[in-house]
Amino acid sequence: MTTANTGLGTESMEAFSILEHLNELRIRLTWAAGGIVVATILALAFTVDLLQFILQPYENSELVVLGPTEGIETFFRVAITAGLIISMPWLLFQVWKFVEPALTKEEKKYIYLFLPTTVILFSIGILFAWFVLVPTAINFLSTFLTQSPQELTLDAEIQSNQELIDFMGSEGLTSGLILAAELDQYLQSKDLGLAKTFATALEDVLSAAEYVEQAAVAQSIVLSIEQKAGQATTDDANIFRTEWTSDAYISFVLKMVFWLGVSFEMPVIFYFIGRFGFMEHRTLAQQWRFAIVGVSVLAAIITPSIDPITMLITMLPLLVLYFMSIGTTFIGYRQHQRKLGLESES
Repeated sequence: MTTANTGLGTESMEAFSILEHLNELRIRLTWAAGGIVVATILALAFTVDLLQFILQPYENSELVVLGPTEGIETFFRVAITAGLIISMPWLLFQVWKFVEPALTKEEKKYIYLFLPTTVILFSIGILFAWFVLVPTAINFLSTFLTQSPQELTLDAEIQSNQELIDFMGSEGLTSGLILAAELDQYLQSKDLGLAKTFATALEDVLSAAEYVEQAAVAQSIVLSIEQKAGQATTDDANIFRTEWTSDAYISFVLKMVFWLGVSFEMPVIFYFIGRFGFMEHRTLAQQWRFAIVGVSVLAAIITPSIDPITMLITMLPLLVLYFMSIGTTFIGYRQHQRKLGLESES
């Protein structure tokens, strides 16, 4: 009876010295970096479209830029992340080529399982992050104790005031024109306090000039401003105003999308860990309490936010993936034991 082989391709490993392993690592890193560079250059052609696409969950049409280089830094951050996503199959192939010398001839066939499965899971993770996680997180965070600037509209009041300006211009009412011009300025800036003051003064001027119909229009502007000011002051939940910077928003979205995609490859990774005999499925099953803590930490890293809703939505698929990993580890470890049994009998 021969000694059982560990299934790690010992004959191949012995043929490689430490320096040769390091040289192989250098080659694979070089090829991987080259793939990222090429994919990033390709991504530059549609980075503007990507930026507009990433902005879709954000209700405001523009992001604030606080520094002179923040815009271009954000642009290249999106391009590089897109390059990483596009080149992911190439990067995984380079990982496989690095470990391939340590595999037996039969184990090398697992490339047909490893590469497609990891790419598919990575894509599913990205889609889940974009269609489920990102909209939920953005909607919750953008409305938490906030009032969107778009909720306060004074278009009707501005239009009514413009009609008064046209009328007083034709009548030569200079004092009213001055007040209406000031009123228009504060309506445009949505300064309700000063707008009410000038609208009231305009109403008095029109009433004194016996322009009853126009005075009624000015009065309606005053009443409308009072109503909207009352709504704003009685809503105690409006504490913050949503004006996110490009660096904060884009980084937030990219981290969630990319790293959740990487996390979805967990079942395949644990399958090969079990297949090569590094870990048994019982170990994962027994350590489920520590796994929950680990998943919580991973969710906190993936979602750069401390709100519980986003973290729970992130943790749920990660926990499902963990328990799926127990199953894939069981399959892989069982195949490893079967192989050892076959080899020990040969």
